[in-house]
Amino acid sequence: MKTKQTTFIVLLCLFSLICISHLCIAQDHRTMRLPDGAKTRIGKGYVSEVAHSPDGRLLAVASSIGIWIYDAAIGKELDLLRGHTDRVTSVSFSGDSNKLVSGSIDKTLRIWDVRSGRNLHTLTGHKYRILSVAFSPDGRKVASGSGDESVRIWDARTGREINTMFGHWNEVTSVSFSYNSKTLATGSLDNTVLLWDVSSGLEIHKLRGHTDAVIAVAFSPNGVRVASASIDNTIRIWNADTGKLLHTLTGHIASIRSISFSQDRRMLASASWDNTVRIWNVGTGEHLRTLTAHTDKVSSVSFNPDNDTLASASDDRTVRVWDANSGIQIRKLTGHTYWIRDLSFSPDGEMIATGTGDNTAHLWDVNTGRPIRTFTGHTNQVLSVAISPDGNTLATGSSDRSAKLWDVNSGHHLGTIPVGTGVVYSLSFSPNSEILAAGTSAYSVPLWDVRTGSLHKTFPAGRPYVRSVSFSPDGNMFASAALSDIRLWDVSTGENVYTINDHGTVVPAVTFSPDSQILATGSWDDTVRLWDISSRELLHTMIGHTDNVFNLSFRRDGKIIASGSKDKTVRLWDVDTGNHLSTLTGHTDSVESVTFSPTGSHLASASLDGTVLLWDLQSDGSIPSEPPEIPFPVEPNAKQHTSWGKIKTLK
Repeated sequence: MKTKQTTFIVLLCLFSLICISHLCIAQDHRTMRLPDGAKTRIGKGYVSEVAHSPDGRLLAVASSIGIWIYDAAIGKELDLLRGHTDRVTSVSFSGDSNKLVSGSIDKTLRIWDVRSGRNLHTLTGHKYRILSVAFSPDGRKVASGSGDESVRIWDARTGREINTMFGHWNEVTSVSFSYNSKTLATGSLDNTVLLWDVSSGLEIHKLRGHTDAVIAVAFSPNGVRVASASIDNTIRIWNADTGKLLHTLTGHIASIRSISFSQDRRMLASASWDNTVRIWNVGTGEHLRTLTAHTDKVSSVSFNPDNDTLASASDDRTVRVWDANSGIQIRKLTGHTYWIRDLSFSPDGEMIATGTGDNTAHLWDVNTGRPIRTFTGHTNQVLSVAISPDGNTLATGSSDRSAKLWDVNSGHHLGTIPVGTGVVYSLSFSPNSEILAAGTSAYSVPLWDVRTGSLHKTFPAGRPYVRSVSFSPDGNMFASAALSDIRLWDVSTGENVYTINDHGTVVPAVTFSPDSQILATGSWDDTVRLWDISSRELLHTMIGHTDNVFNLSFRRDGKIIASGSKDKTVRLWDVDTGNHLSTLTGHTDSVESVTFSPTGSHLASASLDGTVLLWDLQSDGSIPSEPPEIPFPVEPNAKQHTSWGKIKTLK
């Protein structure tokens, strides 16, 4: 008998190990759940919401690319749940911590098995984005609130819709179950909180008092109280049975986005766009302490069931874990990124520069995916980045109407080019690294001497909003795109050789083939077009994207061109025939920039989902590998600049 019991215990232990092995095996977050054909991922995307599992072991982070699962005790990434095709807005664990429900901008809910990472159900029916989801404590139901003004109840085991409730007259921003799963609280942009009977779908109470949109609602763990948080900068605590207002908590100086009760019901945490987290006494409404380490808007907060710790997520790209009693930060989870507008490879292919919406540029190690350095100084989002062909200088352009130059190796700021009144959309170095061109919202394209910082010459663009500029690889030609006008210039004479206006709408992308014989253009008409520069003839119109084309890149042999689009895809095309070769999918938001590595074996794509994906093209049989030799001469590297060190701002 004892032997049988021992055998049973051993088998049970082995079974348990197998079940949790998926979460226990050490994984590199840069290669977790990569799309087919992708080699690595830079960045984790930006964060919408955080939620602790009821057993306190896990922390789920809803992000722009999926749901990150962390070990709550040590902050280690365990898994990335991918399947949503747009930003994940909300997450909630089942009472036993084994399942997770997520809601997304893609209008769907998904129910996941946490241990395996498997998608169990995809729930459809909402007509607009889903803003909040909640698992009932008994694990039987799921609730969702949507921009379509509806609240829906679903069977968590089958995925079947049970009930749809309409009562709010604006978007439903938050949903929360009571402890016994019988009552649901919902908050809305209509400034109200509604309490519903889950079984019947009937409205029990309408709670009025907020003077602006209600962004978050939460039941206390014993179901006695309901808390609501609003854009009016207040938190209100209500009696759940009577609907009577008990306390109004004030102190935040900006919109409150999230609230969370401690499991012992003594404390309430609030996250605000004033960059702080506040902790309150639930019984008295007294403010206990303010947590102030975040440097940007705090969007979400979640108490761990241990009552002693809580997690918060912010636009500063961090998730922070705090001691709730002392207010001391325990841990900071990093790697989350803001949306990315542009990227550029270094000439040796070892580094990638990115420009992001948090006013910074970053330099990354391509082989490890780790950040090398961050460039700060812009006062608004960085829209364009370019590394010079000699590899020495990084140029960054911003909507703060300036372009900055940096030493790639040291990270030192070399100088600021005041481009006047224009937002800097695009930057391009001449092949010898001596001239920098800037595409701005003005009517002209300035060219600057990189070594001295002086204005070299100016090309009249004809129209404003120059979205893209590009030097030809041989250095003889220059192209600019302003709205729908594409102009080609002779660099030496400054003559406008000819103008193209066939797209008929905005052209955000122009680039030359490596042999300088073809000009490629990408447009808001969803097409890519190739033009023969000598004959001025249209060679091909490539159709396939379903939304705006934002960026283009030729492979170094000139035989393949890549295009990035608002439709979230990268497409590869045969230059000789114009045929579509392959579509790379995996981004969950607009692909803003694409660029081939200098060797041509990899392609990098940058997206508003806050990530860069590095694709291994040689592993895709549909894409022919290129010859090892570069089939055209390369300009010799220019001498490193010497006169920028003392220049702060150029006038």
